[in-house]
Amino acid sequence: MWQTVEAIRALGDSGFEVLSYGWIFAGAIGVLVVTFLQINAWRAIMRSLGVQLSWSATIRGYMLPFVSRYIPGTVWGYLSRSHWMMERHRVPARTVNVGAMIEILAFLISAALVTGVLGALGQVVSIASIGLVSGLAMVSGVVLIQFLSTQGGMADGLFRRLRIEDWVRDITFKRVAVALPWHFGMWLGHGFVIGCLLSAVLRWDGALWPIVAASFPLAWIGGFVVVVLPAGLGLREYGIFFVLSQYAAISQPEASTVAVMGRVGVLFGEISFLLLALAYEYHEGSRKASTLRDQDV
Repeated sequence: MWQTVEAIRALGDSGFEVLSYGWIFAGAIGVLVVTFLQINAWRAIMRSLGVQLSWSATIRGYMLPFVSRYIPGTVWGYLSRSHWMMERHRVPARTVNVGAMIEILAFLISAALVTGVLGALGQVVSIASIGLVSGLAMVSGVVLIQFLSTQGGMADGLFRRLRIEDWVRDITFKRVAVALPWHFGMWLGHGFVIGCLLSAVLRWDGALWPIVAASFPLAWIGGFVVVVLPAGLGLREYGIFFVLSQYAAISQPEASTVAVMGRVGVLFGEISFLLLALAYEYHEGSRKASTLRDQDV
C-alpha cells in the first residue's frame, strides 16, 4: 500500500496529462491478464510435482503468503509460501521449494529469451545479445546438469557430497518448460501494458514496439538480481526508463512517467488478485465454520 501511495504521489508530481483514458483501461485489463498468467504458471509447476490445487486454492496459496516478498531479500515470499502450503495442504516444504526454484528458472529463462527475440526484432544488437545469450546459457545449464546427474561418475558424486542430488533430479527442464508458455504470454502482456501507457500519455504510433515490450522483462531481470530491493523497487522503474529513453525514442519525461505508471499497474494487478484471494479465504472460513456447526448439531 505504501508503494501504491508513493507511486501515485510521484505521478502527481510529474504533472503528466492523460490523453486517452481508454488506453489506461486497456492497460488495466492487460495487467489483470498477466497476473492471471503468472499464477497459472505456478499452478502448472506444482501439478508437474504432483500437487493438485483447485483454482481458489491456487490463488490463495500464491497471493496471500507471497506478499512478504516485498521484504528486502527476495526469499521471504518463498519461505512464507512453503509454510502456507505445509499448513493448509500438507505439502512438504521441500516440494514447494523445488517448485520455487523451477519458477525462478522459468522466470529468468523466459524473460531473457523474450528480451532477446524482441531486441532482435527491434534491431538493437546489445539488447538482443544480452537476452539470447543469457537465455540460451541458462537453458543449456539446466539441460547439462540434468544430463550429468543421470550419468553417474564425478558429477553425480559431487552432487551427493553437496547433498543436492535430490534437487538436481527434481529440477528438470521438462518441469521448467511447463511454465514457459504462461511466462512468454506474461512478458508479452507486460509489453502490451507498457504500450498502452505510452499511448495514454503521448501520441505514440506504436513505433519500435519490440523495444518497448523488451523494456519490462529486461528491467525485471535487473530488479530480481539485486536482492536487497523489495520486489525490484526503483531499479525496475529505472530500467524501463533507460530502455524507453535510450532505445525507443521516448523523451525522458514520458519515459519516466510510464515507468512509474508501470509500477502502479503491477500493484493494481497484485492487489486485485490479493483481494480475490481474501474473498476466497473468507468464503472457505465461513464454509468450514458452517460444517463444524452442523457437526455439533
